[in-house]
Amino acid sequence: MGIIDANREERGAFNLGNVYAAKNVLFHIPEDKNAVVDIFLNKEVRERPFPESDTIKLVRLKSDLLSKFHHKDVFMKAAVVLPKEYLDSPNKKFPVVYTIPGWGGNHYGTLSQNRRKHFGTGMGQPKIFVFLNPETQTPWGLHAFVDSKVNGPWGKALVEEMLPYIRNNFRGATETNKTFVIGQSSGGYPSLWLLLHYPKAFGGGWDVSPDPVDFSAFTGVNLFQKDANLYRTASGDTLGFFCRTAGS
Repeated sequence: MGIIDANREERGAFNLGNVYAAKNVLFHIPEDKNAVVDIFLNKEVRERPFPESDTIKLVRLKSDLLSKFHHKDVFMKAAVVLPKEYLDSPNKKFPVVYTIPGWGGNHYGTLSQNRRKHFGTGMGQPKIFVFLNPETQTPWGLHAFVDSKVNGPWGKALVEEMLPYIRNNFRGATETNKTFVIGQSSGGYPSLWLLLHYPKAFGGGWDVSPDPVDFSAFTGVNLFQKDANLYRTASGDTLGFFCRTAGS
């Protein structure tokens, strides 16, 4: 399949604006290597539809903080999962759990019932779950809602823009002790980061199998040490994981 990466603002092949061939092409290259193959790129990647329901809503919130940083319109994307009690109690406010999925995950995972249960929706007391998209609008990989000199103030935007929006539009509780953050894998690191950097915004959280959080022991390597690398330890032992990754 042929793909032209026309969207240089986001990581990945199938992002908005990229063009691709609608059909796979099987061809043979002869020994003289003079074969000519025509691949017609006749499809453009469109935004994936998000079917809403009474209890699952899409949020696409323009961030003034991020738009100012990037000098263009930047939107935070999320899916809100409302408890069944939400519709029966129009005046009640509910605790809110902000969920950050792992590498490659986004708010579309909310459309899977198994994925929702994976993060605990429907368990315990009624709560609103906000499934965040940590991959939005960056060519450098997931921003993970961590403030960065490269990606911008994503953590600040979450706290100062998304949290008030959820409270005002979905009757989210305003108390810190009713506002939580949870993350898994590559979402586990930012969930811990948010708790440490914005302790007045979140009352607690869960960091499930997070990416390494201590760069002085990053999978066994002290990244601050002189001549440190991710292929061998200070004693000379081979770090097989990174060697396999680099060669794959």
